[in-house]
Amino acid sequence: MAMKVPKYQRQVGIETARTQAPRMPTPRMPQITMPKVVPGAFGADVGRATQALGEVGLKIAGHLQQMAIDKQDREVLRRETEYRKDLQNRLINGEEETIQIDGQDVTRPRGFLRRQLEQAEGATQELDKVYQEEVRNQYLGGLSRYQLDKLGPAMDGHYLSVRNSVITHEANQWDESEKNETESNLAQKTLDASIIRDPDQLIAAIDDAVKSAEPYYRKFDEATRKILNEKITSNIVEAATISTLSNTGSLVTSQGLLDSAKDKIAESTYSDIQSKLASGHKSMIAAERIRSINKVNRGRFDYIEKIADGTLDWGNSSEIIRQVALTDPKLAEAMTKNIKEGGFEVEEKDEDFMELAEHIFTSADSKTISDFLVSALSETKTVSRDRLAILVYAARKRVEELNEEPGRGFLESLVYAIESQNFLADNAAKVLVNTMKRIQKENANGTRILEITDEETRKQILKDNPDIITNSEKGELMEDADGNKAMVFPDGRIEEIE
Repeated sequence: MAMKVPKYQRQVGIETARTQAPRMPTPRMPQITMPKVVPGAFGADVGRATQALGEVGLKIAGHLQQMAIDKQDREVLRRETEYRKDLQNRLINGEEETIQIDGQDVTRPRGFLRRQLEQAEGATQELDKVYQEEVRNQYLGGLSRYQLDKLGPAMDGHYLSVRNSVITHEANQWDESEKNETESNLAQKTLDASIIRDPDQLIAAIDDAVKSAEPYYRKFDEATRKILNEKITSNIVEAATISTLSNTGSLVTSQGLLDSAKDKIAESTYSDIQSKLASGHKSMIAAERIRSINKVNRGRFDYIEKIADGTLDWGNSSEIIRQVALTDPKLAEAMTKNIKEGGFEVEEKDEDFMELAEHIFTSADSKTISDFLVSALSETKTVSRDRLAILVYAARKRVEELNEEPGRGFLESLVYAIESQNFLADNAAKVLVNTMKRIQKENANGTRILEITDEETRKQILKDNPDIITNSEKGELMEDADGNKAMVFPDGRIEEIE
């Protein structure tokens, strides 16, 4: 067995003290400056100069190249501007040109967008031809590839926009032209229907009108076409039936014509036309009655005026009265009474005359006015021939006023102005007679009637009050209906002139 010798292990650590050796000072050495190499030595300046010249050359070349590009761009802009102006002028030029279309001379505006209705037909096709064969060649000719690549697309893009406007204009004008032709045709056929009296002809006219509108109405939907065709039918039926009523005066005949087309129109349309026929028939009856009344009134005015001024030939009075009695028994009766009472050899009654005058001057319709004239003719013991003539003239003037503007007129104001002065009956009658004679002599109208009334009224007031006298010097020369002249002063003084 081998023996293991134990290792020796130190029991106490031994550390030897460390000492730092003293650092000796290093002597300072003087700095030595080495001379630099001169930059220009060995051709360095020459190389740098050559490099700089090369850079300048590159810059000049680049500048010249950019100038060339800018010049091309400016030319592109100039041509695009001129092109747009040219195309705009071709669109809105208002000058007229005369061309031949289908062998006929047609005058139209040069501008595509100025052409109306059928003038616009073919505008798009003509514009395409002008653009391809003239405009494009004119503005793209002689350009570089660079310029063509810029201007060509710009022109084409703008042209497409313009072309769409021309297409729309052409379509709208074509539509408007077709619409006008259709409506004109329908209007004429509606007018032609006004002479139709036969039911079969009415049905045929309706079918023909609807058929003629089909080409234009195709663009509408079915519901709209139905409404439009209903309007065509109702217009023709109404024209035929209303015209039949107007020309024949027969409600039965016009209603029968309406019934024959009842299946062609809506129920509401049938009721509407039926109502118009009934209303029209009533109006015709009323109008006929008015015409009859006016005819009687004119006859009354004429006969009574001739009686008043003594121009009626009474040599065969019985035959005259018999003829009058056929249309106006009341006038015939008044004429008979006038003859039996001995005409106008009577004493005037001013109160009765003023009452009759007031009725005539203030009446609101010609029938009432003429009735009072007939009464005046009957009152031979009240109204003289002279005053009857005045009443006839006043009656005609009053009817004129009513025809122009119904309501209170100047003659009505005249009688009120005289009555407001509270004259005695004989003086009021004198004022009225003198006023009407002056109005008739001057053929006065409107406010002149009131001026004359005021003058005559003032004269009568001054005559009734002779004590109203002052020293005023300025007077006004007046003349009454009988030719008597006098100076009337503002203070009321009257001086008659011989």
